Amino acid sequence: MNAQIESRNNEIVRQLTDGTTSIVDLGKKYNISRERVSQIYYKETGKTRGYLRDRRVNIRHDAKEDFLNSLRFVCDGCGTDVTQREGHYKRKYCSVCHELSQYKKRALDTTYTCSTCGKDYHPFANSKNKRRVGYFCSLQCYYQYPGRKKNG
Repeated sequence: MNAQIESRNNEIVRQLTDGTTSIVDLGKKYNISRERVSQIYYKETGKTRGYLRDRRVNIRHDAKEDFLNSLRFVCDGCGTDVTQREGHYKRKYCSVCHELSQYKKRALDTTYTCSTCGKDYHPFANSKNKRRVGYFCSLQCYYQYPGRKKNG
């Protein structure tokens, strides 16, 4: 009888250490309470109380971190990868492109080349053929353009 209890205790410690089964499953398997399972584990390993709970919390936390760092979609504006953490409320743009499209009213589906500095930019959504402001990435480039007509 003592040998059976020893083998049961060793099996409980091995399975909990491997993380293959939970305390509840082991209690049902050996027809003992989950508290007794944790008592056996703590007695056999010499660990302090709360170790299994802390380990379970850490496993849950790591699983959540893995999910949040997983890829959700690719940004339609710039083509960067957007993770679950960054794009939990967005549907097609990363944070930078989302801000450009929503708050700065930029048209992300078109790209123009600045007439002054030559860099690519997204024009304002309402800037089609309005003066020549739609052909510059910023007001600074607009004022530096040599072909600009000056008032006065």
